[in-house]
Amino acid sequence: MMDDELRPDSAHRRSGAVAWRMAHGWTPTTRQVATMCGLSMGGAWKMMNEMSTEIPITLGPDRRWRDITIKP
Repeated sequence: MMDDELRPDSAHRRSGAVAWRMAHGWTPTTRQVATMCGLSMGGAWKMMNEMSTEIPITLGPDRRWRDITIKP
């Protein structure tokens, strides 16, 4: 869990922090994104779903978000 003072505080910062971590191999669940960003589960899912329209990420059958450009 992130300290409150380290938690991203705007939509751009939250999505940027998540995208950067995912580009480096992080495969978070929606709950992990919610915890990292201080969002509800619904808010985290909405943010990730909106991000998936602009960058190559997808929600897998194991309920983890993945950067589809990174080979497993």
